[in-house]
Amino acid sequence: MALGAVVASISDAVLVEARITYKARITDPATPDVGASLKRRGMFFLVTSDSTPDAIVEIPAITDSVLVTTGPTAGYEIDASNVDVAIFLSALIDTPACNPFGDVSTELDAAYIQSRV
Repeated sequence: MALGAVVASISDAVLVEARITYKARITDPATPDVGASLKRRGMFFLVTSDSTPDAIVEIPAITDSVLVTTGPTAGYEIDASNVDVAIFLSALIDTPACNPFGDVSTELDAAYIQSRV
């Protein structure tokens, strides 16, 4: 790795691992549905395989159809057993998605809605 050779010239440490995090941005975003609340977000808290802080993924305008409908968390917890949510989580973990420290997400810890009014 070329970057490793450059770092070696300024460090006494031996390079044993390198992590690179890529930022992505949608350049042609879709128009939201009428009535969609972009300030109401789905917050997905993911566990990583390392001891560093875990990962958070935010989805704007989360739909009511993915929320738990019964019990004490009804109306704000995102239902991980919902087919669409399960497909999203599977794709996210299979990517593999990582946090800003480059630690790969391995599973969902919790998910709920958050309103940023």
